[in-house]
Amino acid sequence: MEKLPGNPDIVFVNRKIAVFVDGCFWHKCPQCYIELKSNRGYCLKKIDKNVKRDKKINELLKKTGWKVIRLREHQLKENFNETFEAWKRNSLIHISTKHVLKPC
Repeated sequence: MEKLPGNPDIVFVNRKIAVFVDGCFWHKCPQCYIELKSNRGYCLKKIDKNVKRDKKINELLKKTGWKVIRLREHQLKENFNETFEAWKRNSLIHISTKHVLKPC
């Protein structure tokens, strides 16, 4: 498989689903982002660049028939089991009885 734009964290090739796990701070999570009081110039520039790049990557992937899922860091920290179960319910993943995933 050729490299996808944005280097997704998880790829479901057969279903053409690209999953990104974005850090809440660096990708400006609307739920938990808080601007820094120091080093603002560098951080705000980098965050703005990340947000624009994310949008561009989403558009590129969607144009080629990929579904894009963007999870926020806090979603996995707070709701790993619920997120995982939702993926199973929606048939995004199939769990083999040979391989059991356990959180660290």
